[in-house]
Amino acid sequence: MSEARITARAAGLAALFLMPLGAAAVEEMDPAAFLSAYKSSVAGNASGCFVRLADEEVSRRFESLLEAVLAGDAAAADEEAEGLEAAGVRYRVVRLVGTAGPVLGFMEAVRPGDPDYRGWGAVLARPGPAGRVVYGAPHPKADLYSEEIAFQAFLANPLALAAVLAGAHRNAVGDGDGDGAPDSDAANDTENLFHAVTRRLARRGLDRGEPLWFLQFHGAADRDAEPSVVGSDGSGAPFIRPGSPLAAIDSAVDDAGHITMGVCGLREGEGDDEDGAYALDASNNLQGAMLAALGQRHAFMHFEIERTARDEWRAGAGPGHDGIAGLLEAIASILASTGPSAPPPLPARISFQPAASEAPAGFLADTGSAFRFMDGPACGW
Repeated sequence: MSEARITARAAGLAALFLMPLGAAAVEEMDPAAFLSAYKSSVAGNASGCFVRLADEEVSRRFESLLEAVLAGDAAAADEEAEGLEAAGVRYRVVRLVGTAGPVLGFMEAVRPGDPDYRGWGAVLARPGPAGRVVYGAPHPKADLYSEEIAFQAFLANPLALAAVLAGAHRNAVGDGDGDGAPDSDAANDTENLFHAVTRRLARRGLDRGEPLWFLQFHGAADRDAEPSVVGSDGSGAPFIRPGSPLAAIDSAVDDAGHITMGVCGLREGEGDDEDGAYALDASNNLQGAMLAALGQRHAFMHFEIERTARDEWRAGAGPGHDGIAGLLEAIASILASTGPSAPPPLPARISFQPAASEAPAGFLADTGSAFRFMDGPACGW
């Protein structure tokens, strides 16, 4: 890129952050410029730059802003951004150019340490009825490159509805409200824009009879005894249906052969590193818990990606790059334009007669076996 183009882009980004109050306008930028501006707005570790979202009026303003963006109404979105500025919350409406279809969104308009900074991040949406997938990155900077993976997943999937990107390192501030998690940890606290937007999108989808998929990308340390990617629905259950969409994504990644993937509760073989029992199962994730309370636990997918794979993805080469690219392709293909439907109940009828007795038709014999899969259900004592 020429020096002149770099200077022009830098000037454009500076203008985004330095516009005076009352001068709200829709900012057009390409994906690279958006990502650069967003990352500049994310508060760092122990920076002290995060404010809890506890004002109900501000929350309502953001809900209205979200609705305007989903409707593709840039003028209405701009009005809501002006209303937020009046409340001391500085956000800008952005429109991405050079993308497959229109993308409208909003992002924080000031940097960490500036007056009125909140640390609440950004949201992008594709206006229109087709999208049923929401990509999320609740731990930018802390889970290195997870925000870039979520952003790229959204851009590459024309049927994605939204990308929700948190605005602060999970440890930007401490636990000021005494709930056991840092206030800036968007996945484990509820007083933040990431949680508020996720909740609004979930309820909106249910109200319209069009439930959505909610996917989160996280970063894990390399663990020799675990696969490169661990998926979970956050339920903490020791069993997941082999035919579920999450299991299908797992199979697609494993079949491609670039990296390995496992799913919490899905035992894929004896003696390998995909036994279904993993260190990070998302059971404490509050967006997953919120969706479960709405009867939508099955709509939640949580992906922990090891550091080496993320480094290779960022570098643009290597098994990690190809494996994560395959993961994103599998997600887009398998979820497609269909929203989640509640899985049917899985009845299991057990015969407790002596092992030598013949089990009645439709019953499984209690043979005292170790916990394992038996034609669908997982059972054993």
